[in-house]
Amino acid sequence: MTSRALHSGCCALLLVAAGGCATVPLTGRRQLSLVPEADHLGLIFMAMAGYDPHGAETFWKRMAATNKGKAPPEFMSTHPADETRIAAIRQNLPEAMQYYRPAQ
Repeated sequence: MTSRALHSGCCALLLVAAGGCATVPLTGRRQLSLVPEADHLGLIFMAMAGYDPHGAETFWKRMAATNKGKAPPEFMSTHPADETRIAAIRQNLPEAMQYYRPAQ
């Protein structure tokens, strides 16, 4: 590969990366602000449906293990980091447990 081709390839990669980063502030921030509310309500609805809300924490721990080192930094993502979601689940568990009645 010539140095000119390598330089062109690097420039193209930087432009694509910059383009992706540019869209996060425009669209991703709004979406990012809605995800915690959706997770909170989902936790309550799963409890109301008879599913143990503690399962959500287990699920996100498995996701974190699967995504380890692969997820973009949270400030570049359209979704909260797995660790952020796990912390929010722990915070919301007492409320969700008020609605939990095991399915019979």
